[in-house]
Amino acid sequence: MNYEDAPQEPPNSKAIRKVVHTIDDHVLVFDPPDENGQQRAHVGASNKRHKDIRFVFDRVYGEESSQRDVYEGTTRGLLDSVMHGYNATVFAYGATGCGKTYTISGCAEDPGVVFLTMQELFERITIAEDERTVEVALSYLEVYNETIRDLLCESGPLALREDARQGVTVAGLSEHVPRSVSEVMDLMVRGNANRTMSPTEANAVSSRSHAVLQVHVRQKPRSGGLQTDVTTATLSIIDLAGSERATVAQNSNARMREGANINRSLLALANCINALCDQKTKRHIPYRDSKLTRMLKFSLGGNCRTVMITCVSPASTYFEETHNTLKYANRAKNIKTTVNKNTKSTQVHLAQYQGKIKEQSEEIARLQREIAALKTRASGAVNNKSNMQANQAMVELRKQTLAVQVVQDMRNKLAAAYAPIREATWEHASAQAVGAWYDHYAESLKSWREHFEMQFQEHQHNDMDVDDDDVWAKHAKTYRHQVDELLRDLTRERKTVSRHAEHSSQLIERNSYEAERAAQVPPNAQLTAEQRYHVDQEHRVLDLSAERNGLRRRAELADYAAQTLAAQNAMLLKLT
Repeated sequence: MNYEDAPQEPPNSKAIRKVVHTIDDHVLVFDPPDENGQQRAHVGASNKRHKDIRFVFDRVYGEESSQRDVYEGTTRGLLDSVMHGYNATVFAYGATGCGKTYTISGCAEDPGVVFLTMQELFERITIAEDERTVEVALSYLEVYNETIRDLLCESGPLALREDARQGVTVAGLSEHVPRSVSEVMDLMVRGNANRTMSPTEANAVSSRSHAVLQVHVRQKPRSGGLQTDVTTATLSIIDLAGSERATVAQNSNARMREGANINRSLLALANCINALCDQKTKRHIPYRDSKLTRMLKFSLGGNCRTVMITCVSPASTYFEETHNTLKYANRAKNIKTTVNKNTKSTQVHLAQYQGKIKEQSEEIARLQREIAALKTRASGAVNNKSNMQANQAMVELRKQTLAVQVVQDMRNKLAAAYAPIREATWEHASAQAVGAWYDHYAESLKSWREHFEMQFQEHQHNDMDVDDDDVWAKHAKTYRHQVDELLRDLTRERKTVSRHAEHSSQLIERNSYEAERAAQVPPNAQLTAEQRYHVDQEHRVLDLSAERNGLRRRAELADYAAQTLAAQNAMLLKLT
């Protein structure tokens, strides 16, 4: 039994239901068939049934996935390409109100792809700064009603330019040079404040434009000679406006024109994707049908590594939008691009020789000072006292290295032990909540039957009509049979749930024992008080995380049980 399934509705019910179910990390099912085999009413504008359609993607994320999970599985791998000189693009696509802007930008408490990407990019730049000089510049623009506008400074409409050397560029677009991730987020906040947004019936904060953030990374080695290899790469992060239907958004006037332009540009993007997927016929790629497709020309079919994040809603109210979006993404995954490293050799001109000589002279002087210091240290280490100090320092260093390794091993073992604990806690909470619901429902049925028997006996005692008594007896027999069948089914399901609860409890106990063993310091390891404190804190955090997993599941199922019990009580009152 699947505890995450939504409650079954009658065939003609218009209640919201879940139409997308994830099978694993790569497969999802759209509009799976009902478990009870009932036929479902026609859904959607096309009046068609789309039942049990499976889609396979590189990665599938459910509702429980975090922003960090999405970043790790989609965008983080692109940073390796950017740091090695390959262009990369990530863009979010989906219907309006499905979470594209939240995935890209996030919020202060739960940052999105932009913040996490820039945070790790600056960390990698800091690591590489001893060997290379890295320069970062970014620009932020929007495409609104087929007009390009700079979001970081006031300007009129901007024009697109294209050449073989630089590709597609925007003339007059401002570039900014941030020094930290906080400066990047300040620029993003300023740009988002200038972005065109308007409320619609489908989304109260609907983005009415396509937003494009471009991060340009330029690198060159610090020890370069007169001829230096310069590596350049561009990371584009694109938040597309959501596709929408006029009947759902209920737009008029300016909003309707905006929606038409959004759908027109997304249709042009779909035509390009269809043409790129048809490799056999060598069709013309209609990049010039829209400014959006012109800007994405090299991201879709050129020198770029591209990731498409597709956002869909599992609710049946978005049935048609979700189906069309999944088909759109299923076609896009067939596109193949060819990437080349962006490296250019530059030579130092005569006017720059003097500066280059000065840099190398300073480097030689620094190295000479280091050699002199090393010689002084080497000569002082000849005496026995210095040798003893050096040996003691070496022993202490070995101890510290061993302690660091022990701490890392303990953290890895704790993480491995708590991974199944979190899953087992979730299953245990589900089994307990569902079991309590079965018990409550069984008690309600028994109470209802006792009440019905009392009424039946009272009727037999007061009513002397024999024919009426036969009718009452026949109905009573039917109701008793139905209630007995329900009680037998509940008892059978309750036993199954109890086995699930017992199994998950055993898993929790076994893995908790492994976690306690992982938190024990080996006898030969000498940890400092601070290292011991950090290990204990991590143990506590993982334990609280597993406990929170179970509490969250209990809260979800409590709400579901309350609604279901209310419906069942209403049915019993009606029967009575």
